[in-house]
Formats: sequence, structure tokens, C-alpha cells
Amino acid sequence: MAVGSYFLASTIRETRDLKGGVRATAVLMDEPSDCFDGCRVTFDVADGPVVANLPADELIKKFHKGSDLSIVYASRDPQRIALADGIGPGPIALASLIPVMGLTLVISSSATWIRSRLRRSRTR
Repeated sequence: MAVGSYFLASTIRETRDLKGGVRATAVLMDEPSDCFDGCRVTFDVADGPVVANLPADELIKKFHKGSDLSIVYASRDPQRIALADGIGPGPIALASLIPVMGLTLVISSSATWIRSRLRRSRTR
């Protein structure tokens, strides 16, 4: 659940910070299946070409090396980027499901364990 909460917090922070960002088209330089810390992408800004790391999440895995990606970057720091599809309420809703599912699993497992202990104590 802690991992889900961390992911949710980072998704909310990125969404808030990049919501008003600049849209651009970037070219994926790495194969997503080989990216663990992020995939390198290149795109042009007013100062020239930029190479930045795009976080390797589930959204990027549908692309391949050389694919054109729609990204959003912070105008003051073009190294801060995200997939354009990864900005907005959708990723936040998806990320919030992770801790909720974990909590549901813990509660249902605990209830099942308590129920089985009560049945055993009644049969003795």
C-alpha cells in the first residue's frame, strides 16, 4: 500500500506541475522494455534539441523505439516531462485504485481469518 500511496502522490504532483506545460512531439530513443529508470526521448524547444528521461510507466509500454510521443514539458525546465496522456484526472483515478485494492485485500483477508478462528472455537 505504501508503494501505491507513493505512486499516487507522485502522479498528483506531476499532474499539478505539468498541467499548464508545453505540448511537444518527442521521439523515443530507447525500447521501453529495456527502460527501468526512464526512457530517453528527444524533442525540440526554442533553445534547440533536448534529451530527457520519460518515466517508464505502463502508458509508455505500448510504444517502440523511434515512435513519436505526445509529451508535456515544464517551460522553465524542459527536462521535466510526462506523456500528454498521463496528465489529468485519469492517471490520478487509476493510481488511487492501487492503495484501495490493497486495503480491500487486507480487510477481506483479516475478516476471513477472524471468521475461521471463530468457527474453530465454536467446534471445540
